[in-house]
Amino acid sequence: MHSHEGEESHVLLEGKILYALGDTLFTIDAPYIVNIPAGMPHAFKNIGKKTANLVVIFPTNIWKYDVLDFFPFKADTAKSVSRFTRFKNSLANR
Repeated sequence: MHSHEGEESHVLLEGKILYALGDTLFTIDAPYIVNIPAGMPHAFKNIGKKTANLVVIFPTNIWKYDVLDFFPFKADTAKSVSRFTRFKNSLANR
């Protein structure tokens, strides 16, 4: 997962994407638009059989970027699993 100071929008024109926004997991099918607030940890993965056609929009020129040592998806993605809450709690217990 990663986060950044500026907001981000994704326009999915073709395909199927699995998203993690904070501790929420969801799947979208094209056509769809996802708005990601500034500072929101997020990740996404193409789970369709074809290449996804995704347009990413950064409406501001803010490029401060943080990569979190956390990947929210299982390798097989058959069952999506959110571990973000456990990750947040592990940080709080340090």
